[in-house]
Formats: sequence, C-alpha cells, structure tokens
Amino acid sequence: MVDQGKYGLLYDMGNIGQLVDRLRALLEDDALRARLIAGGRTRSETFEQERVLPALEACLVPAAAPASDRASLRAVDAVDQHRVAE
Repeated sequence: MVDQGKYGLLYDMGNIGQLVDRLRALLEDDALRARLIAGGRTRSETFEQERVLPALEACLVPAAAPASDRASLRAVDAVDQHRVAE
C-alpha cells in the first residue's frame, strides 16, 4: 500500500493529467523527491527477510500441520511467547 506523499505518489488509473503532474512534481521538487526516497527506504525495511520470514513461518507452519499436531504446535508457541514476554 502506498501512503500518498510519504513514500509514493498516487494517481487515478487512466488519469494521464494526474500522472503527468506527479512526474513533473518529482522532476521539479528536490525536497519532495528526497522525502519520497527516504520514506521508501524506511518503508522497505518492513519487508526485509529477517522480519517477514518469521511472521510468515508462524502463520504457515501451523496451517500446514496435520490437525493432530496443531495442539502441540500451539503449546510450543505459547511457551515461546511467554519467553519473549519475560
């Protein structure tokens, strides 16, 4: 998702006038361009492998486990969460 003006510029699909205005703003406004670049870099950190993979694994492993194993996985997860909270 793009947050308008924070790390991207949006335009209505098919609205060439808006697209031209956004591109012109990027070309002419150094501060806007720098702000969007910095915002984009910050936003991209939320998608780094070290952050995404553990969350994805936490969702997929229990879902892929046979029903008989799900209870034991939930128990292990509860212990892990308790350790993090300490």
